[in-house]
Amino acid sequence: MAWWKRSGHARLFLRICIFCAAVSSSFFLLNRIGNAALPAAKAYAQADAINFTTSALNEILDTLSYPPVFQIYTDENGAVTSVTTNWAEIQAMKQTVSQQLLLRFAERGTKQFSVPAGSLVGNSFLFGHGPNIKIRALPADSIQTDVHSSFDSAGINQTRYRILLTIQANMQLLLPDGSTDTITLQQEICLAETLIVGHVPSIWN
Repeated sequence: MAWWKRSGHARLFLRICIFCAAVSSSFFLLNRIGNAALPAAKAYAQADAINFTTSALNEILDTLSYPPVFQIYTDENGAVTSVTTNWAEIQAMKQTVSQQLLLRFAERGTKQFSVPAGSLVGNSFLFGHGPNIKIRALPADSIQTDVHSSFDSAGINQTRYRILLTIQANMQLLLPDGSTDTITLQQEICLAETLIVGHVPSIWN
């Protein structure tokens, strides 16, 4: 009877050891997956966010309706002497784009990616294989914008004057092991442009 009790205790101890080893292995595996997943997860999420943002911005720009933001002045010979820019309208356009883009991100909500585990460990032989690892990208909750002007050649004796809007958004990435990271999305779009023929004139803000 004493032998049976000792044997039972030994089996219980063995089961506890196996359970602890399994738990430790699971935590170790999750940590390895999390570390290996980060670069690939960021690439997946960033590529998807760029495609989404590009499509959303194109739709937003198609709906913008503002009066002309440039006023071009010429001399008696028709040569351009100056160009004025309506920065109040530019700022209104900037605010509209920011608000509409935030709304599109909110409507999309959290985006979940299912990535094969083999694609996250850096081994080409395992790429595309294994169980799917779920990665979530939270919608951007803030957007930073900056407006600047640009001149570039548009042909012989022609200059293109553009007003550009730089957009930057930060998105939180949730990895399988519970860790988080931030991906930064940055894009530049043209709000307005005009073609100047002849020498570059004075630009009045």
